[in-house]
Amino acid sequence: MIKICIFDLDGTLARTQASIARPVNMTLAHFGLPEQPVEAFNYYAGDGIKNALRRALADAGDPEGKLLEEGLPMCRAWMEEDPLYLVEPYEHIVESLHALKDAGIIITVFSNKPHTSAVNVVETLFGKGMFDYIQGQTDRIPIKPDPAGVFEILAKYGVSADECLYFGDTNTDMLTAHNAGVTSVGVSWGFRPRSELEAYDAEIIIDDPAEIPGLIGRKVYVSEDAEQGLVSWLREQGCTFISFRTEGIVAEPVSNHPDMFICRMGYSDDAQLVICSEEKRKSLGKVYPQDIPYNAACTGRFFIHNLRFTAPELIETAGNLGMKMIDIRQGYAKCSIVIVDENSIITYDHGIAEKCRSCGMDVLEIRPGHVLLPGYDTGFIGGTSGRIGNTIVFNGNLADHPDFCAIKAFIEGKGLTLKWFEDWPLTDIGSII
Repeated sequence: MIKICIFDLDGTLARTQASIARPVNMTLAHFGLPEQPVEAFNYYAGDGIKNALRRALADAGDPEGKLLEEGLPMCRAWMEEDPLYLVEPYEHIVESLHALKDAGIIITVFSNKPHTSAVNVVETLFGKGMFDYIQGQTDRIPIKPDPAGVFEILAKYGVSADECLYFGDTNTDMLTAHNAGVTSVGVSWGFRPRSELEAYDAEIIIDDPAEIPGLIGRKVYVSEDAEQGLVSWLREQGCTFISFRTEGIVAEPVSNHPDMFICRMGYSDDAQLVICSEEKRKSLGKVYPQDIPYNAACTGRFFIHNLRFTAPELIETAGNLGMKMIDIRQGYAKCSIVIVDENSIITYDHGIAEKCRSCGMDVLEIRPGHVLLPGYDTGFIGGTSGRIGNTIVFNGNLADHPDFCAIKAFIEGKGLTLKWFEDWPLTDIGSII
């Protein structure tokens, strides 16, 4: 679940181009150089006042930046003199911030604007106390995309990266989020176009600040190949939907499958997520068993996988959470298992069924196959499924499975509901995590 939101300031919370253009153009004028149009600051800004001045100097006739060091102190002084020059919050942002606070979400600011100016602008526009914490540029905190400021905020409030949304409007913001391992939310109303956010792999893109409160539900990772009907349903449940994709790491048919890279350590909405980092992805491969270290099935009470090949961080996390380890031969555990509750699963794999029953689990064993997975002869029932609240959801028409009635009775017998979609075949998309 989302516990904290970190916002960029310039171009995300407020229109600030003119307030950045003013001190930079005053510096240019001091050197007898032509002032630059305010619109140019959509691209000059975003990486701190020093870089904004450097870019403006280049366009004004000093491409080598010979005047940068002399001009920077006066530029900073003029910035501090009037950081609120023609600044205004974006429409709907104030209402959305209030909605986050009402929901108990911690809201903070991390800006490349000088710290004193950042605090002045934020507290003047939104009032003291609206934001729980404000961090601008200081000698101690490097400018973005260095993630140090994000790490400090997370540590201050004792929250993990998977409980955070980071909002920003530029490539620098998306890089900051990725470097910190937090979910990146690109906002298209700011300084840069949507195409830049897409190019820098924004995990979520929104077009209006009014959309912000709708992002704070359970974070759900789903393949970017998922049908729109599933995506729409997840959003209707209040989920923060994250479209998942990779390239060139595991076999192409499963490259967008989140269960090859992410393990939810339990069935509940607030269960911890363990996500394979960019660095650790280098150890994965396109053939078995190089592709299975994160494809474990975890009910919250039981951890099920071929333990010879499990990622060490999963073993450590499961141990810290006090889970019972079940060692199976099948490496694609999550693909093969529908997690129903902490004691109950559905699987087509007889070896998994027998081993889990011997550990006291309630298991429904069904027939294999009857699941599509483009690029392979068949898919796996676990890869079609996920649990959202008290609903087990299947990607596609579960009613066409020959064991539909048994599956339905088993799930409903646990006091849960089912959701499936009749408009497309039952398809393995790497689970709904």
